Amino acid sequence: MLEIIFNRKCTEKCDVKVIGLAEKQSFCDSAFVKFLDKEECRILHQAIKAENFTGKSGTWVDSYSAKGRLIAVGLGCRPQKLDLRKTGGRLVRRLSKNRVAKFWVGDVKGCRLSQEEIAHNVAFGMLLGSYRFDKYFTRKPAEDYPVLEKVYFDSAEKDKISLGDFVDMASLANAVRYARDLVNEPANFLTPEAFASDVERLRYLKLDVEILDERELRKQDFNMLLEVAKGSEARPRVGVMIWHGDKRRKEMDAVLVGKGVTYDAGGINLKDRKNLRLFRLLRTSFR
Repeated sequence: MLEIIFNRKCTEKCDVKVIGLAEKQSFCDSAFVKFLDKEECRILHQAIKAENFTGKSGTWVDSYSAKGRLIAVGLGCRPQKLDLRKTGGRLVRRLSKNRVAKFWVGDVKGCRLSQEEIAHNVAFGMLLGSYRFDKYFTRKPAEDYPVLEKVYFDSAEKDKISLGDFVDMASLANAVRYARDLVNEPANFLTPEAFASDVERLRYLKLDVEILDERELRKQDFNMLLEVAKGSEARPRVGVMIWHGDKRRKEMDAVLVGKGVTYDAGGINLKDRKNLRLFRLLRTSFR
């Protein structure tokens, strides 16, 4: 998994340096003097002018110095948290062939977020964007896999960016990755028994997890589920997860209540082969 590092000196070779500029924010050499040397500033400045780069969201300038790759990324007009997360998601794919990257965080024109919030949201987007599900690829060439391992976030003022709220954001990113893994698993691998066994691990998050087997399902009159399950060689299971909330919080906790079905052919099958393959996505639904 991608490692995100804040305000720690990079002691290893950095392959690429990245700066973010808001729309119509001018490139000022003095603002980046602690991040780029004179030659790097000159090269990137020239590239920005040559490409008519304006800082529009989703735009990039890519150039190279003797020391490595240089990127200016457009953050858009008055970027908000979601804009920065989208930028991080796009950026991590563009950096996939670089092993170590550094992202410079400065004041962004028109953005009311602090440097720490800017760094956290770009980093969060990078964690989400770096997700891949390729465990079953057997013929994928080694050079097609991403090599990015670390991204350092730095700023002109030391200790300007702390870990802070990013701990919770990183936990959320891990949860999203786990959910994506469950969604992407083929239904012949993630059977009801395998799914139930997997979610039992979530007890470490202080969730109450109860797994109902066939005997218990029959006892509790889950008759419709048991009848549907007769059409599969995989035995049915129902996993019930209960979270009692954070008792330390005064505010109300909000949760999404949902169901995860490993595969559902839906009674009368009117789907073609292409769409049948996607029936596993029903395990993402919530009510």
